[in-house]
Amino acid sequence: MSSLSKQNLQESPRGGQFLTTPWTIVVSHARAGDTAAREQLCRLYWYPLYAYLRREGCAPHNAQDLVQGFLAALLARDGLREVARVKGRFRSFLLACLKNYQKDQWSREQAVKRGGHALIFSLDETVAEEHYRREPTDGVDPAKLYERAWAQAVLDRALARVERKFTQAGQEAVFVALAPFLRGERVAENHAQLGARFGLTEQAMRVRVHRLRAEYRQVLREEVGATVLDAPEVDEELAHLYRVLTT
Repeated sequence: MSSLSKQNLQESPRGGQFLTTPWTIVVSHARAGDTAAREQLCRLYWYPLYAYLRREGCAPHNAQDLVQGFLAALLARDGLREVARVKGRFRSFLLACLKNYQKDQWSREQAVKRGGHALIFSLDETVAEEHYRREPTDGVDPAKLYERAWAQAVLDRALARVERKFTQAGQEAVFVALAPFLRGERVAENHAQLGARFGLTEQAMRVRVHRLRAEYRQVLREEVGATVLDAPEVDEELAHLYRVLTT
């Protein structure tokens, strides 16, 4: 998994507001049949749930069927109605629901098979399994792996949003060169070399990197803000995300 520095995770940009779509709103739209909202839920939580089941001992195809069937049943049977009364993190609620789903034999029998029409969501199951095989094998328990996969999914969504903005502005090459600063990876070129490559001074490149980090932190806060009930919980959740990825 890619890493992120503690500074990137915990610093917040000064001023401005971040627009969020709290999971309660996303869920209400999903319940109403909003395809985009359903897909948003599935994209963020499908792999973490899959990784949890695989670590629990499920075979790949069984895990795929269970997750697909679970999410389909949750939506089709209006299982998300309980969310309105849930206090706490949606990811915790979802994992508890999955555990209950596993225990219900009738749910297993009625699970929607891979590619079923209920989810309206395209899943690349081969990629999911390849991703799972790269997970650590040091005895990480299923629940912790679920948390880690969730945290990584949040980071990936934030990074993809920033990349999309650069691409739309015709600056994809700039993003590729500067992305390692966001991932906490070793950067092959120093600021002076990077500046020379893009026609900037060393100081101008340092400012560009600083602004990029600030923008990424902003987007990351928005993504985390969409997974909690109240804005004050964002900092707490960011700290939790950092602990999950570094311990």
